[in-house]
Amino acid sequence: MSRKVGMQEPLAIGELDQIEFDYSGNFAEDSIYGIASVAVTITVARGDDPAPEGLEADAPTISGKSAFIPVQGSVRNVTYLVECMATTDEPVPRVLAAACYLPVVKLGQS
Repeated sequence: MSRKVGMQEPLAIGELDQIEFDYSGNFAEDSIYGIASVAVTITVARGDDPAPEGLEADAPTISGKSAFIPVQGSVRNVTYLVECMATTDEPVPRVLAAACYLPVVKLGQS
């Protein structure tokens, strides 16, 4: 499954998924350019997690105009702010920002 940017459905503890940051709306329809690199920042928006960067389960991957951030829930009752800054591969590179909130819950609770 691939989650879309915005407020995410809750991620269960132990669940492994990925968030898709789709930047295609930032390019002309017939553009040959895409994303060259991304920088991800994860912070706590609500709750308590002393190491929020642990939400990121692996290195991001890039496919065309999208970045995929693997995430795994480990601390329940925490909502994370996941920010993704993408640098384009255009002749004059741009930095594009996107973000979402991701709540982590224990199964059976919301």
